[in-house]
Amino acid sequence: MVKARKKVLFFETAILLFGFFVLQNFYFADNVMADGVVENLDEVVLRKLRILNMPSWGANLLENSANNYIWQPEMLQYVDVLNGNEVWKITNTPAGTNNTQDISTTHWSANGNWIMFHSLRNTNAFSRGGLVNDNGYSYSAIASAGSTLANRPPNATYWKRLPFFDASLPNWVESQWYEYPSKIWMLSSTDGGRLLPAKNSSSRSPNWLNYIAWNPAKADEFLMGGSESMGEGTQTNSLYRNTVDAAGVISKAPILTTENPTGRLSIKKSMAPDGSNVYLNDIYTGKAYAGTLIGTPSLDTPIGYSRELPFDNYWGQAPTAWAGYHDEFLAGAVNGEDGLWHYIMPESSNGPWWRAKIVGSGAGGQPIHTQDHDAPYAWGNELEPVNTKLVNHLGIDPWNLVQYPSHFTPDRWGHYAIFSKVVDSPFGSSLLDFRTHDYWKPYPDNAFSGAVPGVQHHDWEAWSDWSVSSGQPAGQVGYDLYRVVAQNYRNQSSQKMLCSAHVRENGDSAPYDSLTRPTQSSDGTKAMFNSTFLNVSDDDIQLFWTVAYYPYPPEIKSAVKNVSDVRLTWDFNQGENCSVSSQNTPRTGPTPNFTTPRTYATRGWPHETLDCPPSPREIKNFRVWQSSDNLTWTQLGTTSYNNCSGDNECGMWTEISWNYDASQPNNTTRYYAVTSLEHSGLESRSLSNTWKVITDSNGNITEQTQQSSYPTNPGSKSNFFTTTPSAPTLISANHKESPATADGQYTIRWTAPTNKDLIRYYTKSNKFVL
Repeated sequence: MVKARKKVLFFETAILLFGFFVLQNFYFADNVMADGVVENLDEVVLRKLRILNMPSWGANLLENSANNYIWQPEMLQYVDVLNGNEVWKITNTPAGTNNTQDISTTHWSANGNWIMFHSLRNTNAFSRGGLVNDNGYSYSAIASAGSTLANRPPNATYWKRLPFFDASLPNWVESQWYEYPSKIWMLSSTDGGRLLPAKNSSSRSPNWLNYIAWNPAKADEFLMGGSESMGEGTQTNSLYRNTVDAAGVISKAPILTTENPTGRLSIKKSMAPDGSNVYLNDIYTGKAYAGTLIGTPSLDTPIGYSRELPFDNYWGQAPTAWAGYHDEFLAGAVNGEDGLWHYIMPESSNGPWWRAKIVGSGAGGQPIHTQDHDAPYAWGNELEPVNTKLVNHLGIDPWNLVQYPSHFTPDRWGHYAIFSKVVDSPFGSSLLDFRTHDYWKPYPDNAFSGAVPGVQHHDWEAWSDWSVSSGQPAGQVGYDLYRVVAQNYRNQSSQKMLCSAHVRENGDSAPYDSLTRPTQSSDGTKAMFNSTFLNVSDDDIQLFWTVAYYPYPPEIKSAVKNVSDVRLTWDFNQGENCSVSSQNTPRTGPTPNFTTPRTYATRGWPHETLDCPPSPREIKNFRVWQSSDNLTWTQLGTTSYNNCSGDNECGMWTEISWNYDASQPNNTTRYYAVTSLEHSGLESRSLSNTWKVITDSNGNITEQTQQSSYPTNPGSKSNFFTTTPSAPTLISANHKESPATADGQYTIRWTAPTNKDLIRYYTKSNKFVL
């Protein structure tokens, strides 16, 4: 017997769920929003305007301290008004900041199940300091020395009044030290079901130092240095492995420790894409450390080496004074075609990028450079220039690349980088080929044509042919007009708009963090970005994600009789013997298919030409569909994917085919298809190829053949299934019900329908109709 499940909602004319339940709605979002143009978001905008008079929605109401400090999920879904694309607001804190760490930074776990982000909010899990109440108002410290009578709240030099009163905060006390309140790391499941502070993380505070590095080869594991700022009790000179369980609870253990006990380690964008190695920076000493992660983790440079490498200033303007790196990325793979390289741009160097091996032949393992100014350039294969800045000091530009590669982001293979082409026309997202030190030549005018020529930020962290960018359309000026776009490097005209970003809509002077800064999920199906349009101020940043393309379905290959059932078999058409990877010596095994793989990338991983295309990472299950006429479809059931669940297997080929046993009556004709379901809740919106099966009077298969071919655009919407699931029942709304007892606070309850298989999220109107 299946019990109907009660659900509870606390709200103030906004979508907020209380408890541990998934924020769900109907299977196909574009078939349920019938109240007009949904991006108008009338109720949410009204709530934004009322925010200064809102009752408090603090941790005391929304956080369950008895269950790992889990918060009421805050997901809000809408449809972009310009192109009908699906957009999700991850965080719903009406005042305060929830944002990404940096441009081109991985915030998604390898299997797309979790995201980590910055959050400026209070939690009962630990204290972050700097938040007080005084004379009936809540304040946040914005400068030190706010503890004297002259500087007490509401002195605007030292305190910012919060737009709500939080009764859980301590009262202001004279002579007590008040530090600026730090942001905290928050963890959210991508389906919206769980939201909680990263209480047991090796670092609770996401300052400029403590970057997160999700392990790209293991599901639900990230690396981060230790910290003492919020009572973590971890060593600052150690790197920790943090593992997230199904409930979002983190366990941690140190895996690498440097020789300097007072050191402090950063891991900025420096986790190898194949999960093999890591590059660490001790910000106190300026030393670099390289580590191996496969097997028992170990430091390859035990005493470290100086990050000030022996650059040759012939290739561009040198920094006036050594100041570290403006940006850096670890790209490629140990067994890849180009190997593993650390791409670095010295701070204040006015443009030139370099790349270095993380272990070289110099002192302490420092990579060294052999000066050579004549082609074909024997630089020693440890440290070499990627580009020049316009021309070198002799006026020579050997690579004909006169473009400063603005907001440069390498792909996972370390073969190309996407960047903003803003100097020589035409402008737009462009590609740099590391092997030729030049533009990606198949494009005669060297830039993507499409929706956004005025580009700014990029990301290409997905194992995909697609990257993402942000910018403004041609002839339009203003951050509020910014778009999130995607482009496929195989097709110059592929750039497409994903959604409007609506950044800096409030007209405020806003921090750099408030810019769009998109970041991809592992398969590239989603792009996360910052926006401010549903908040009172542009200082109050919130996180969103939008669909770039829906999960690709696999391809059915055969049907056979299995006892009394029909056994279907499918795969991603990646080639033959894919599980024998390119690390074998001599090369044996893989016969990759780069022409018609049903994967997001059409080149091999980790070796571009010798390995099969990488397997999807974010898929959780497959769903099998059946039809009697190849037109009307009914779901039969699901089966697990399991290809990103073991040790160092994400993107690999632990499983290369899957099957499902379907019941089919004798003397019938049936058609079958398969879709892919992600951890995020996204599902293929186009069916796989369809397979026709005819059985005789004994149930034997007399004919089986492909009826419909694999879709040309597998990530698009085909509306093959538009049936709306059953609605919830017994809906009620109670005003000022404990614990939400303030005026304007409501509690909503409802009973979920018995059949919830295709329900993804619930939606609410002003009349509480779900």
